[in-house]
Amino acid sequence: VHLLARRLPADVRPADLQAALRAQGAAWETNDGVLYVQPSKHAPWLVVHHISDWQIRAALLPHMVPYAQLTLLILMAFFVGQYLVQRNVMQPALRVLDYLMQRMRNESVPEPDINAAWEPLVHTVTRTFDEQRQAQLAQRRSEAFKSAVVDNATFAIVTTDERGDVVEFNPAAEQMFGVPRQAVIGRAVSDVIIPPRYREAHLAGMARMQSGGPARVIG
Repeated sequence: VHLLARRLPADVRPADLQAALRAQGAAWETNDGVLYVQPSKHAPWLVVHHISDWQIRAALLPHMVPYAQLTLLILMAFFVGQYLVQRNVMQPALRVLDYLMQRMRNESVPEPDINAAWEPLVHTVTRTFDEQRQAQLAQRRSEAFKSAVVDNATFAIVTTDERGDVVEFNPAAEQMFGVPRQAVIGRAVSDVIIPPRYREAHLAGMARMQSGGPARVIG
């Protein structure tokens, strides 16, 4: 070792050589490379290999190029996929959502110019809003007609829900029973117009109707 130390390359220190000899066949990292000591099979010699960092990089670089190319292709595919998703999914979805919000505020908003894949959804949204508007208009007309008939009827009209609570009490009913409409809406009809002697039978009949039994209307 002492003789060899005088002939070592400038970038290999004697201390690194001693450590590599003690490593007994394992690689020893130096400041600028790797030392590896290998016994000879045919002579009592020890072969010392010293590989610098730049030699290691030069040897590994050709093997890393395919992996770098594959990584680059994966990144390119990722960004292209992101672009396609953004253009074909995210942007049209946001435009449909914006159209939906505008259509809720203004029924005259025109349909957005969108790619063919999203046109059925836009048409469905438009048709749904149109049908809903028509249904609401028909309901308002029906309610207005019903209110006109009920309010101007010369006979008392009292309407209840399935629980027996009053939901309609026209002016003729107010005059007949002497109770204002606002005082009876939401109250049980049995407490408003059913005489006390008939209330028990009325409540039993309501319970029978609610359970699916036959209705027997009094008067």
